[in-house]
Amino acid sequence: MKTKQGNLPRKILKSLGLFGGMQGVLILCALIRVKLIAIFIGSEGVGLFGIFNNTVDMFREVTQLNITQSAVRDVARNSTGIRLASIAYIIRRLVWILGVAGAMLLLVCSPFLSQYCFESSEYTWAFALLSIIIFMHAIQAGYLIIMQGTERYSKLVKAQLWGAIISITICAPMFYFWGIDSVIPSMMVYMTANLATTYLFRVHVSDPNPRPTRSEVFSTGKKFTKLGLYLTVSTFSVLLVDFIFKSWLNVTASTIMVGLYTAGFTIVNRYVGMVFTAISVEYYPRLSKIIHNSEEVSTHVSYEIKVALFVLIPLILFFIPLARYAVMLLYSEEFINIVPFISVAMIGTLFRATSWCFSYVILAKGDGKTFVVTEFISSAFFLIINILTYKYYGIRGMGYAYTLWYFLYLISTSVVFFRRYRYKLDPKAFRLLAFGTVAGTASLLLVSYTGWIAGVIFATAISLPMGHKLLKLVKK
Repeated sequence: MKTKQGNLPRKILKSLGLFGGMQGVLILCALIRVKLIAIFIGSEGVGLFGIFNNTVDMFREVTQLNITQSAVRDVARNSTGIRLASIAYIIRRLVWILGVAGAMLLLVCSPFLSQYCFESSEYTWAFALLSIIIFMHAIQAGYLIIMQGTERYSKLVKAQLWGAIISITICAPMFYFWGIDSVIPSMMVYMTANLATTYLFRVHVSDPNPRPTRSEVFSTGKKFTKLGLYLTVSTFSVLLVDFIFKSWLNVTASTIMVGLYTAGFTIVNRYVGMVFTAISVEYYPRLSKIIHNSEEVSTHVSYEIKVALFVLIPLILFFIPLARYAVMLLYSEEFINIVPFISVAMIGTLFRATSWCFSYVILAKGDGKTFVVTEFISSAFFLIINILTYKYYGIRGMGYAYTLWYFLYLISTSVVFFRRYRYKLDPKAFRLLAFGTVAGTASLLLVSYTGWIAGVIFATAISLPMGHKLLKLVKK
């Protein structure tokens, strides 16, 4: 046990390196994509992408019943042998059914969505075409579940990398020649490329002999969808309030403001995507295998939080003074107003990393009802806080909203982790979180009153000893 625990920081860093490298390329492709959109289409194009992508995410979560989360638990626990073959067969059948259902639902809802989002029927055809993307998402999910559950991470990385590279290569000329008319076609090209590469790198699992009967498919699928239904309700609440807020912002302000908000939110989430990808892809299956051992769960969660914060804090401290230059590099002068938003929101990513480590414990335990409650409360806070802060503080206010939102989410997940499940946590993890919050706030004030150079010096002074401590933690 000591050996396993002692190797945990190294395992976590290894996954951060693997998925961080993948995320780096994905971020680069995404940023090139967004940069080209910003140059050739403008903030209106960014706003349209935000609305359409949010629509796809919302319908995908509703109709696919979050099978990518619920089924991974069972694949991780039965990652070899006949049982894996049966589960893989059932998953393949299930995703086809869910994909067709999701595509049909979006097709029926397309006139309403056009009227609600744009107060016009002009975009009905656009929402209708998104139904094809919903179907492809479902098919891809079936392959990704097997990759993640069987820990074939190299295949998963290759599939996503090649999908991103191919899609951006094809989409770039579309942005240039077609302008705003390329929004929907480029989304379809992007999804097609990702599905194709996922299929090429898929994990080959032969059909079981004999194949599961219809009743067995229904029984196992029902187990997946039972937890998935809880996850779908919670995830849908998050996507729904985001959709409501963007639509409200589109009507109250403008599509340009939606574009600014989408750009800022993308930077905040993409910048720390390396950490959250590692949490969601590698940490969750690992946690699912040991969830019934309280001591191991406490150890794994403690190390996950500490390593994540050791990586995040220096990144945030350097980003705050360099935020203006990052926006100019990633977007254009038109998006410079989002700098206050993303600078403040960066502090919230510390709360996000910690709360995510707690929330995946709820998923690994299969406690769907509790997960729904925590996510529903979080969604309500998100909508209320965003509307209020935007009304009173404008674009900067949404940075306050992001940080406060994840702080409240951290409180709710902490209550579940400590009070409901009676797990423990290394006190050093919370001390590190408090230190990062204070350091991030100090950096904001320092940059505001003295300039970015002082902020970089401050970030360097903090990051060097933190890097040394991380190395000691790994070698311990």
